[in-house]
Amino acid sequence: MGKKRSLRIGATVGMLAGLYSLYTSQAGVSNKYKAQKMVQALTGYDYINQKFDIQSASAAIPMIGGVALSMVASKAGLNRYTPTGINI
Repeated sequence: MGKKRSLRIGATVGMLAGLYSLYTSQAGVSNKYKAQKMVQALTGYDYINQKFDIQSASAAIPMIGGVALSMVASKAGLNRYTPTGINI
């Protein structure tokens, strides 16, 4: 028998917020620069101008935050207070 998989709310919300931020960073951008904006939103690196700015990594910050929230909740034991199959 395998371990049951549960829904991790923090990681799921973080990933959805990151994908939304990634989607909105490309709104109104021409097709020529869409890949550059996607890389910049995920990593903060602008490979056209050869510059790194962590504040422009708008998609990575909520993704990392959601995963970190899930990890802290599981290590602190907060998931024992949630219903079965749903974890923070």
